[in-house]
Amino acid sequence: MVIDPPAACECCGSNRLRKLGEDVTRTLEVVPRQWKAIETVREKFSCRDCEKINQAPAPFHAIARGWAGPSLLAMIMFEKFGQHQPLNCQAERYALEGVPIALSTMADAVGWVTAALQPLLNLVEGHVMAAERLHADDTTVPVMAKGKTDTARCWIYVRDDRPFGGARPPAAMFYYSRDRKGEHPRGHLARYAG
Repeated sequence: MVIDPPAACECCGSNRLRKLGEDVTRTLEVVPRQWKAIETVREKFSCRDCEKINQAPAPFHAIARGWAGPSLLAMIMFEKFGQHQPLNCQAERYALEGVPIALSTMADAVGWVTAALQPLLNLVEGHVMAAERLHADDTTVPVMAKGKTDTARCWIYVRDDRPFGGARPPAAMFYYSRDRKGEHPRGHLARYAG
């Protein structure tokens, strides 16, 4: 935003002003999130000769016959897995914003997105497990339980051959388990041959 310059000198009233420069003031502001329902109208037509009904195909949805757009699905997934925000907290916040989404509906969406991304996960896993060497770690993860917080594990396997002259891109594979039993890494590395 540019504020209109003065039309005349504040001191003598002359209108012969010359620009010397400018001062810029920055203000951080927030624009509330906007929700919108997108309606797509697909008209139906019948042929006067053969009486067949014609209609444009339905728009693509990331979840077949789904209600949520890709941006909403990405937000739910990122908040759940990237920000560790439980679905019930998300549902409460969305309801406060005027968009009540049932917890079971959100859980179904997470399941569908997870299934849709499975082929990509398989490719990443294949790439990571094809490395000559892996770097591994298990990290504790707090998990909400009835009346308390349990400790679960996130198992991370990293492929990065760049320090060894490798040209393949680095990648990481994450697995989750509720405990630290040795059966988990044995299962993760069952087909690993590096």
